[in-house]
Amino acid sequence: MQYEDDLRVILENVGGIENITRVYHCVTRLRFNLKDTSLINKAAIDATKLAKGSVLNAGQYQVIIGAGTVDEAYDEFLRMTGLADGGSIDVNEDEAPAEKKNLVGMAIDLCTNVLIPALPALVTGGITKAVLLSLLFGGVIDPTSPTYGVLMMISDAPFYFLPIILAFTSAKYFGCNQVAAMVLGCIMLHPSFAELGDGANLFGLPIPDGASSSTRFPVIIGVYVMSWVEKLWKRIVPKMVAGFFVPMLTIFTTAPIVLAAVGPVINLAANAAGSALVSLVEFAGVFGAAIVSGIYPLMVFTGLHQALGAFEVQSLAQVGYDPFLPLGAAANAAIAGATFALAFLAKEEDSRSLAFTSGISAIIGITEPALYGVVAPAKAAFVSTFIGGAAGGALMSLFGVKAYAMGPVPLAGIAIFLGDTFVQYLIAVVVSVVVAAVATIALTKAMNGRDA
Repeated sequence: MQYEDDLRVILENVGGIENITRVYHCVTRLRFNLKDTSLINKAAIDATKLAKGSVLNAGQYQVIIGAGTVDEAYDEFLRMTGLADGGSIDVNEDEAPAEKKNLVGMAIDLCTNVLIPALPALVTGGITKAVLLSLLFGGVIDPTSPTYGVLMMISDAPFYFLPIILAFTSAKYFGCNQVAAMVLGCIMLHPSFAELGDGANLFGLPIPDGASSSTRFPVIIGVYVMSWVEKLWKRIVPKMVAGFFVPMLTIFTTAPIVLAAVGPVINLAANAAGSALVSLVEFAGVFGAAIVSGIYPLMVFTGLHQALGAFEVQSLAQVGYDPFLPLGAAANAAIAGATFALAFLAKEEDSRSLAFTSGISAIIGITEPALYGVVAPAKAAFVSTFIGGAAGGALMSLFGVKAYAMGPVPLAGIAIFLGDTFVQYLIAVVVSVVVAAVATIALTKAMNGRDA
């Protein structure tokens, strides 16, 4: 095997297989959850040809290998150790006390396990859509042409079916049946919900319209619930028929919970957050705009930003302009700035290339690849998007920038802002990029790492 010698050195110097509770990989790194991190011999691991460095981050040991190579090394590591796909190892939790993580650490852990594995799909859809929208707003491509329609369909597919993709990655993380989880995602996306409307119910249990939320977290929470429901049915159903009945009973138990409770609760939270932000912008002026634009990356990360869509449409119909899109443009520009900064700081070429490509997509107007795959796992960069977004959003409000239609921002839909405040719009976008980039570099160095 190509990497066996180096992998055996790595295995030995993370404390052996008995010290590992979980091993998996992201785009460039082999990631270990360990019982005792004091057993790590970093110098020995970094000395191998396979490793390009390593870092202990939030209680997790990460060996930097590189895109492409890490997939092969991971598969070889599983074969060598006899672990199943996902690298999960059954351990006695009393013998392997997990290191307590704060909310940021938990969010990063969720991101690296659930969202980053979906990155190839998001990058494919994001880059394709960004290019198409740029060509569309530039008048280069005819939106009525069959070619445009097919390419837009290809670019939309990863985002439309994202709940199914996240159901798969969530099931792998939470340790439940991946196919059953994907069925749950399919149920949430089924087009019949639009036809049933508010009259939908299951055995009298009402299923509110919008239960099949397009935000990211209903399906992730749903699969987490499914993981516990599956364990319950495995204890009850006889083993000889468990392979057939457990997945079926798990789906039929979990689906009503998700449709009747999880989805509606998250939609309610999203709408409440949207109303609160609208009021904040209306009554708090520049300060309110700075807050909204500052937390906008977090809203995109959770999918709650979609709640603003209805308010934007209403504003365009009533007063002829959209006051929220400029704030979103500033936030997206900040995400791009933080991503470009991480590209500048990256030590390995693969990480630099991924960050730069995702940054281009973000500045055009498609931020998911940058946010999920590059920025969110890096504490300094994620915090910096808040800072850059707030700075740009404050300027957007101060300058009175308005959008006269809806579209991808900052650059793909730049024509939306043509008018008296167009120059001010460009200034605010540049400020967002620069502030987020500078903050990312400064905070990364302050956190003692160029690997944030």
